[in-house]
Amino acid sequence: MIYKNHKIKKRHNSILGIHYIVTYNGSLIRAFNWIKDAVKCINDRHNKLMATNWNYAIKEHIKTGLESPTPYKVIPYKNGIGIKKIEFIKPIN
Repeated sequence: MIYKNHKIKKRHNSILGIHYIVTYNGSLIRAFNWIKDAVKCINDRHNKLMATNWNYAIKEHIKTGLESPTPYKVIPYKNGIGIKKIEFIKPIN
């Protein structure tokens, strides 16, 4: 899964051969020889942001809640640190 603002670009280098560049908002993160290593880098970065950045985590929780089979709404505290309440959205019959 590729997360928002992360891009994987295929580049050709005459010495190293084909490799992949991972960028975030236009800045270089790292270069890899294999696509699976590039995707792992993005997943590791996503996991670190989920654990350390409340804004990023809450946005991801909101997105996941609205896309889930049983949709729910995440309500954060006013200061943006923590989740105050989770409300399940009732389907329209």
